[in-house]
Amino acid sequence: MLIILNIKYIMEKRLKMPKIISLTILIGLLLLSSYSQLTYADGIIKFKVDSYQEIKEVSLWLKENTEPDSIIYSQSTPYVIYYAERLAWANHQDFGIFELNETQFLQKIKDTDTNYILVSTFEMYPDWIYAFPEKYKLNAAYSIPNKVIIYDASPLLEKE
Repeated sequence: MLIILNIKYIMEKRLKMPKIISLTILIGLLLLSSYSQLTYADGIIKFKVDSYQEIKEVSLWLKENTEPDSIIYSQSTPYVIYYAERLAWANHQDFGIFELNETQFLQKIKDTDTNYILVSTFEMYPDWIYAFPEKYKLNAAYSIPNKVIIYDASPLLEKE
């Protein structure tokens, strides 16, 4: 806004332009810059509209193929809650440091009766999560190769 006032001042006081002409020029500049910003934003929005399509797809699969009271672990929690209409939780992290280590994660799965573990390439996960399913002999319930995989966590809930 300050730049516009400075340009208006220069046009009216220094260049001695009538107010109507300076306002017309300013409005034209504003419209031109607004159009370029809208065009740029539209391109970004259209490019990203399908960026989480795979998370949407697996979440809809969860909605159709799981019990309504199922609990899901995923770092894509907002999407899973919205599309799957299931309770979900995440291993919160700050600057790449995750709240739970593997032992604490396993205990939280048991404490919360988590039914499914969703791992994807869209969010940051702790390094140990990729070996976790094999270590605990979890089976894939659904997957989109190289993008998203859902593991059935029920073997972890069995009483020892």
